[in-house]
Amino acid sequence: VKMQTLHKALIFAAVIFLCVPGSIHGFGINIASVPTLRSSSMHVSKQPIFFATPSAAQRCSSLLPLRSKDKDAENQVPEASETVSDEASAESVEASVESEEVDIDSKEFLLRKVEVLQKELDETSARVQELEADAKTLEDLKAKGILKLASATELKETYIRLAADFENYRKRAASDLVRANDMATVNVVKELLVVLDTFERAGASIKCETEKEQSINNSYQAVNKELLKVLTKLNVEAIEPLGQEFDPNMHNAIQQLESKEYKENVVCQALQRGYKIADRVVRPALVVVSSGPGPEESGEESSAASEASESSA
Repeated sequence: VKMQTLHKALIFAAVIFLCVPGSIHGFGINIASVPTLRSSSMHVSKQPIFFATPSAAQRCSSLLPLRSKDKDAENQVPEASETVSDEASAESVEASVESEEVDIDSKEFLLRKVEVLQKELDETSARVQELEADAKTLEDLKAKGILKLASATELKETYIRLAADFENYRKRAASDLVRANDMATVNVVKELLVVLDTFERAGASIKCETEKEQSINNSYQAVNKELLKVLTKLNVEAIEPLGQEFDPNMHNAIQQLESKEYKENVVCQALQRGYKIADRVVRPALVVVSSGPGPEESGEESSAASEASESSA
C-alpha cells in the first residue's frame, strides 16, 4: 500500500512537470526530461496533457501535492530544474510530451480545487457588490432628476456655443475668401493697366499715312479691344472724372488751373483714366482741378451783373 501511494505521488509530480510540452517560457519553467514511470496498480497513458492558459497550469500546480523522495531506487524521478525567464515570450508551444493520466477524482485534488474556486467566487462577489452600489447611486441621481437635468443643460449650452462658433467661422471664411479673390483680381488688373495705357498712348500719337500703317494700327487696336473685354469680365469699370467734383478717393490731382468753363473744385482735365472694381478703386484717375475764373474775369462778371440789375430796376 505504501509503494502504491508513493508511486501515485510520483506520477502526480511528473504530470505537473509534463503538463505543458517543451520549455514553458510564459511560466518561467524549463522542464527537464523525466523517465517514464510504470506501476502495476495504475494504467499508463501515452496521450499528452495540455493546458490552454498559464492560469490553468498554475492552478493545477497549486492543487496537486508534490513529493520528491522515493525509497525505491528504480522508480526515482530526477528533479526538474526551474529557471525564471528574464523576458516573457508570447510564442505558443506546439511540441507534445507523453504523460500519465491524473486521478482528478481524488479527495485531496477536489479539496484544493474547491478552495481555489471559492477564492475566485469571493473576489467576483465583492466586485459585483461594488458595481451594484455604483448602479444604485446613478439610479438615485437619475430618480431625483439631478443627473438628467445637469446633462441636458450642459449639452444644450455646448450645442449653442458650437453653433455660434461655427456660424462665426463660416462668415469669417466667406469674407476672407471674397477678400482674397478681390486682392488677386486687383493685382492682375494693375499689371494689365500698364499694357492698356501703352495701347492708348500709341493710338493717340500714331498718325497713319499709308494703308499698311493703318492695317498695323488696326491690329493693335483689335488687341486693345480684346484687353478691354477681359477687364469687363473681371468687373473692372473706368472712372470718367471730367466735369465731376473732385473726390480724393477717386481722383489724384496733380495741378489746379483757372477755368471759365468749370467751377471751382471741379475736374477740368483728365490726364490718365482711372479704374475701379465695384466700390474698390484699383487706380485713381490722374486729373487737373479747376480753381474757378481768374480775378479779372470775376470782376467783369460782377460789373455786368450789377448793370443788368440796374437796368431791370
